[in-house]
Amino acid sequence: MTAFWEGKTSPWNEAHLADFGIVRLEVPVPFEDTGGPANVYAIENADGSLSLWDCGFGTPPALAHLLKTASAKGLALDKVSRIFISHAHVDHYGAAEAVAARSGAKIYVHPADAAKVVLPSDWTAVLYAHGDYMLKLGIAPRELEEMKRSFKGAEIFAPPIARERLCTMEAGEVFPFAKFSGEIIHAPGHSAGLVCLWAKEPNFLFSDDHILERMAPAPFLDLSMGEAETKFLPLVEYMASAQRLAHMPFGAILPGHGTAFVGHGPLLNALLAFYEQRGQKLLGLLKTKPMTVRELMNHLFIRIDAIRMWPMLSGVLAALEVLEKNGQLQRTTEKGQFLFSA
Repeated sequence: MTAFWEGKTSPWNEAHLADFGIVRLEVPVPFEDTGGPANVYAIENADGSLSLWDCGFGTPPALAHLLKTASAKGLALDKVSRIFISHAHVDHYGAAEAVAARSGAKIYVHPADAAKVVLPSDWTAVLYAHGDYMLKLGIAPRELEEMKRSFKGAEIFAPPIARERLCTMEAGEVFPFAKFSGEIIHAPGHSAGLVCLWAKEPNFLFSDDHILERMAPAPFLDLSMGEAETKFLPLVEYMASAQRLAHMPFGAILPGHGTAFVGHGPLLNALLAFYEQRGQKLLGLLKTKPMTVRELMNHLFIRIDAIRMWPMLSGVLAALEVLEKNGQLQRTTEKGQFLFSA
């Protein structure tokens, strides 16, 4: 959790959402520091079917919880005709294949994230494929092996989506629902293919993990586009997206975790200031001596373990990439490791 902003209560409560044919369902998340249960938004379509904006984890307990919660609110998930994946993180798309197999729904995803959702969510495979890159960041071989062990079995969180179900959605595309229409906004950062849905007339935004009330969205290390010149720069992209969305006239924000809130502009400005402060802290440390990403982690975090290693590593590297892009530091390679210096 990052206490950088105090939000305001939103008038968009559950009853108000129901006026627009929206029901919020919560699916438990078995990880710490994710902002609580993941939201699944069931939206009424004009033909009486349902659309889902995200769908939670794909583990049997998570899927059973989603079905039970939906049934308790009078929703039959076998009527789902469309599933929109806001971004390719397992807590947001994991149950998509199982729900679509029940109902025959089409599944929509941004092209930048499409390749990820049709593959097993095997994080250990990423570590094996990019182990040398992790060592370049200063991770010790022992720590790399611990990370691999901690990620074993992660494929149960999100079974692969059948390619024939998959459709793509692009920025600016408008999708009609029973009581409003929503425009797709591409907001890369937390994921390369993250999208939000803007209902202009009621004026609310399904922000998923791009705008969260009580947490700073993590700029996850993403090597799907390669390791060098083609590498996705999550925080560089996130800050650009956040600056753009901070000035848009959204009313209520319907996030991927937590309840609706208002005041996204001040929140995003405070968040950008938080990232700027983190960058300046790292820059100050690097003025004392060159360091690896792993060495810098010791100065920012108290508790580092195999489970937290990936998001912590991601956060430090992402902040360094912003400074690097701004010409405030340089990177060299010594003894097979990246060294950053001011």
